[in-house]
Amino acid sequence: SNAVRLRASEIMNRTLDLQIIMDDLLNLLLKEFKLDLAVIRLVDEKGVLRVRSYSGKGIAGIAGKDWEPEIETYIGEAFLSNRLQFVNDTQYMTKPLTRELMQKEGIKSFAHIPISRKGEPPFGILSVFSRTIVGLFNEPFLNLLESLAGQLAQAVKIVTEMEAKEREREEKERILLENAR
Repeated sequence: SNAVRLRASEIMNRTLDLQIIMDDLLNLLLKEFKLDLAVIRLVDEKGVLRVRSYSGKGIAGIAGKDWEPEIETYIGEAFLSNRLQFVNDTQYMTKPLTRELMQKEGIKSFAHIPISRKGEPPFGILSVFSRTIVGLFNEPFLNLLESLAGQLAQAVKIVTEMEAKEREREEKERILLENAR
């Protein structure tokens, strides 16, 4: 898994294009682990978790959804509490909303990992799903996923800050132009 961490670092450091980073990271996860589907949702200015990248097959039912974070869903709880949520066997689930969706999609286990840097509110959620494996999410695997989500949060922060500076600069130029007129 150190190899995976290393590959993830390379992905993050190769480009400042957030879309490429997210797509490549999800492809890496699907290639390396017994996952069938991975989704990245980032929170927008209205507080909605919007799908920004996904990888895997038969995904419309899950990846096609943006979420208003609510505590009744695992993804909502992961985001609002900024704590990883996982279910190793979807037969035994406490949240009925999620149970129906997972059974319909044939998901056996899943995890939602907040995309956040230590002690900061999350930028979004990394979600991973397996259709074949019960009990996939053990301590080492969850640690790895959290570490990748932390790296991703760093990339998101850098890009968001750059975009904000860029917008500020454009705004200043616009005002200067108005005044010049």
